[in-house]
Amino acid sequence: MPLNKISQWSEFRHARAAHQRLYFAAVAILPICLSLSVCCNTANGQENGQENGQENGQESGSPTPILYDPKQFELRGGLMGEMLSVEKGTVGLTGELVFPRFATLPGLPDFVTPRFHLGGVGNLMGKTSYAYAGALWTVNWTPHIFSEAFVGATIHNGDLGYTTFQTRAALGCRGLWQLGANLGYRFDQHWSAMATYDHSSTNEAVTSCTPNQGINQFGLRIGYGF
Repeated sequence: MPLNKISQWSEFRHARAAHQRLYFAAVAILPICLSLSVCCNTANGQENGQENGQENGQESGSPTPILYDPKQFELRGGLMGEMLSVEKGTVGLTGELVFPRFATLPGLPDFVTPRFHLGGVGNLMGKTSYAYAGALWTVNWTPHIFSEAFVGATIHNGDLGYTTFQTRAALGCRGLWQLGANLGYRFDQHWSAMATYDHSSTNEAVTSCTPNQGINQFGLRIGYGF
């Protein structure tokens, strides 16, 4: 086997192992975050009830600001960088539109009902660019701090298989599954900033679509609600 093929196969095995660890870690973290948010929301509700009872008849302080409005549109934009594969270190511009939540599921916590979002990442160095759409769940830990999980689908312009001189990730299928998370801070009712992890792959255990080097992006974004 030619040395360049052996080198490509070795790099693929390492990238695939790292990609699988990230995927399963993300899948494991999402239910933990949701469970924690249920506990925190329950505890906050109990504490607020106790505090309100204690504060009756006392001088009231300034009201807690309400910064999250799920009935707003939100534009988000920033920079994303590839973490793995032969595209590691490349950077792209990202833009996203989050739609208002038009309804809620009765009798369930606020965060259970998702919002729809769509967006894309344009690689500035001629590597893989992609567009995505899916569901976005938001958990508010405080009026300012929030986290989000999103699941959806991705379509890309990258390579599907290996080439002689591999310069793009081999992604197997044109359409991919997407899974990711945001951790953010709200400055006021309109402006926010967040760190984002975005993973897309074929989920070959289900689709049998190979190769599956995947897209693994991390970046920083600014959001504006209106």
